[in-house]
Amino acid sequence: INGIGFLTTVSEPLQYRKCTPIENGTHDEYFKAIDNVLRIYNKGGFTVKEIYCDGEYKEMMDRVKDDLNVDMNYSNPQDHVPRAERNNRTIKEAFRTALHRTGYKTIPKVMIQDLAEISAERLNMFPAKNGISDYYSPETIVTGKVLDYNKHCKYEFGEYVQAHTQHNPTNVMTERAIDGIYLRTNNNFQGGHISMNLNTGKRITRDKITSVPLTEMVIRKVEDMAQQQQITHIKFTNKAGVTIPNVDWIAGVDYDDYEHINNDDDYIPPEHDDEDIELQVDQDIEQEEIDE
Repeated sequence: INGIGFLTTVSEPLQYRKCTPIENGTHDEYFKAIDNVLRIYNKGGFTVKEIYCDGEYKEMMDRVKDDLNVDMNYSNPQDHVPRAERNNRTIKEAFRTALHRTGYKTIPKVMIQDLAEISAERLNMFPAKNGISDYYSPETIVTGKVLDYNKHCKYEFGEYVQAHTQHNPTNVMTERAIDGIYLRTNNNFQGGHISMNLNTGKRITRDKITSVPLTEMVIRKVEDMAQQQQITHIKFTNKAGVTIPNVDWIAGVDYDDYEHINNDDDYIPPEHDDEDIELQVDQDIEQEEIDE
């Protein structure tokens, strides 16, 4: 997303999804991300025995196979893993929907990373279609965590907040709240909130925050931060830098390859009769017909 790499995963049949930001495209970075995902399953008592992935990652995934004791199933050349491609499309649509709700036209990298992560995490919070349970969510099954309104739903991504800050000593005139944009809840048992400092553009974690109405000035401030990072609009690309449009008709296939579907020069539309049809109607109504 705008040059920021992500590793997306989905498990069968748990339907547990993860979207992990990647700092760079090195093998070490991917290995670290996969290792973190496998640790989540292992902690929940699950063992990942096989990973399906594109054949182009064979050199990198062989290391995962040897060091993490996981078998690999590589796709054929010019082929893809349908379940993985569908997972990417699902997360992308969740990302676009959440971004539209915020009111921002564009957002900086920090917000992009967190929105992509929570877009996958939100899908884990409810029982999954074709999952193993109609009552328990993938998040509860894998990690044991349950949805808590005060921790997960009280504040919304992109919300303008005041992050409370305690100083030592406390009897000073330094401001005790920082202007921020809400990102997500802190991933621990006691709670806490992660926001983006509007002054520095960096993440900050505070125990308490206060929601403030979002103003046009704050919106412009966030969009200016994004434009300073050369992000004028949100765009999705593959690893080759080719932009993926919003209309993903077929997973793993470039949109341009299917332009001929709507531009078929040989297409002949069906014939239609545009003439009006005269309706037969009885102009005279007898009293007997009304009585009936």
